[in-house]
Amino acid sequence: MGSKRKRPSLRASEGSVLIQVLWTLAILVLLGLALGYTTALDQRLVSYQRDRLTALYLAKAGYVRALVELERGPIPQTDSYLDSWANNPDAFRLTPLGPGSFTVSYALPGQDPPAGVVYGIVDEDRKININTAPKAILARLPGMTEEVADALLEWRAKHKSLVVIEDKPFKLLEELWLVDGMTHEVFQALEPFVTVYSDGKVNLNTAPREVMAALGMSEGLVSKVL
Repeated sequence: MGSKRKRPSLRASEGSVLIQVLWTLAILVLLGLALGYTTALDQRLVSYQRDRLTALYLAKAGYVRALVELERGPIPQTDSYLDSWANNPDAFRLTPLGPGSFTVSYALPGQDPPAGVVYGIVDEDRKININTAPKAILARLPGMTEEVADALLEWRAKHKSLVVIEDKPFKLLEELWLVDGMTHEVFQALEPFVTVYSDGKVNLNTAPREVMAALGMSEGLVSKVL
């Protein structure tokens, strides 16, 4: 009789041990999943960091390559599309380096790739400097309206007095978005033909038709220059 009375207690003990084992297994499984997720996340972060570092040094390589081609220019310096930096697929198109490659290129406005892609460096002197150009020139730029031209000049006058180190009211082209009346359409039309980096003098050897027209050159004269 005594042994029969002890059986329920033994079964209860065995059931308790089984539950503890199951809980332990569940906890171990959760810990394993958490560890696996953390490891996968760490590997992904390492991969992102590696790709970011690779992209940085590929960009630096493209920059150095551009400097090398610029040094090949004639002395005294006369920039034109005949220079090796202007359009040189052999030097700038898909240059292999380590695990990747770099390309130095830009798209011509109004043209679709691949025909509209130039493998070379953009001459900022081919554009109109929005920090120095008078209203007459600004008003003739593609997409420009008289209202936006007036607002741009007002912005320049307002911020010119705030510039202490250098006389550049506009530091970036993106600051044009702060000008009253600026729209996406106007900005997209202006962007290929304006700059903040030149000294204000336009290089007619590389200037596009739109910039020459903005300078007040006649259609006949523009055709002769081009």
